[in-house]
Amino acid sequence: MQIYPAIDIQEGRLARADGRAGAGDPVAAAAALLAAGASWLHVVDLDRAYGTGRDNDDLVRAICALSAARVQMGGRLRDAADVTRALRLGAARAVVATASAA
Repeated sequence: MQIYPAIDIQEGRLARADGRAGAGDPVAAAAALLAAGASWLHVVDLDRAYGTGRDNDDLVRAICALSAARVQMGGRLRDAADVTRALRLGAARAVVATASAA
């Protein structure tokens, strides 16, 4: 079984379970998960997914650059440009939105 711990980023912080911005550093959380033995991380930029205008690319890039990080990125990746962007940020995989696959 493979487990993909999620790092949801909103307003530059970890997102809380209720969908609002939280109070944690996503890069530090990713590093802690990797140190605890995670082999993959599932990263979602909620601001990009919901069009809030906030750019979290630097945080995603920093997570992807962590030693031993293998990242799959999701969050309404709808077209080839979205997938290309995720891969250029350093993600090893891109999870395409359900509506795009239909």
